[in-house]
Amino acid sequence: MLAHDRRHAFGPWVFAAAAAYFLLHLYNILYMLNEPENPAILIWRFSGSMGLVPDAMPLIAALPAAAAFAVDLNSGFAVPAVLRSGTRRYLRSKLLAACIGGGLAPFLGRLLFVGLLHVLYRGDVAMAAEMFGPEGAMGIAFIGMAGYVGYFAGVLFVQFLAGAFWALAALAFSAYVPNVLWTVCLPLILHRIFLELDAWTNLPAWLNLSLLQDSETGLSFAPGLLAAVGVFGALIAISAVLFYRRGKRRLTYA
Repeated sequence: MLAHDRRHAFGPWVFAAAAAYFLLHLYNILYMLNEPENPAILIWRFSGSMGLVPDAMPLIAALPAAAAFAVDLNSGFAVPAVLRSGTRRYLRSKLLAACIGGGLAPFLGRLLFVGLLHVLYRGDVAMAAEMFGPEGAMGIAFIGMAGYVGYFAGVLFVQFLAGAFWALAALAFSAYVPNVLWTVCLPLILHRIFLELDAWTNLPAWLNLSLLQDSETGLSFAPGLLAAVGVFGALIAISAVLFYRRGKRRLTYA
């Protein structure tokens, strides 16, 4: 990865976006702060699918690195960067930066929130297994402490995949329309289009990206995780191919 792209993937914008995502989750549970008797897993279930969190997630993912290609084209930096590094390396670097930065922002925000929940509330493994165990939406996730930790690891991994997709979708768009504002806003527009498409069709819940990114499809843990990996993995691959093909063509005639 090129040095300036590493700054996008691991720099201050990632942590700023993660902090904003964390604060959105915290805002959703302010009214429950005086209820320390609740288990952390219950508060978690309420926090992710309420308020602005699902709608804001695509924007959070796009902020760190999705507009880097558009910025380079508009500033004239893309051509000398390609001359130094080569087209393939340059485009791969942009893909990696968007994927890592877009995935890390929601991942870190939610990881910090999980930590806070287990400071404010009880990490009651037995109650979690009783409430969300084999008969619930999370299936066999809760088998002792390993299942408890495994559940959170799984949903955080899904958040990373979803963030990577939203960022790569914006990056692919920027290769066609290199406008920074439109690039950053594209995931919000795309998210709304997917919601409208779901409302007007009879697609299964696991194809609803808003529900899928928050692991709220109603599937048990393992099938839900497999659905997320399959759907977001396919969308990531499509976005990467679209960006690479159009980006290469645009740089050829730059």
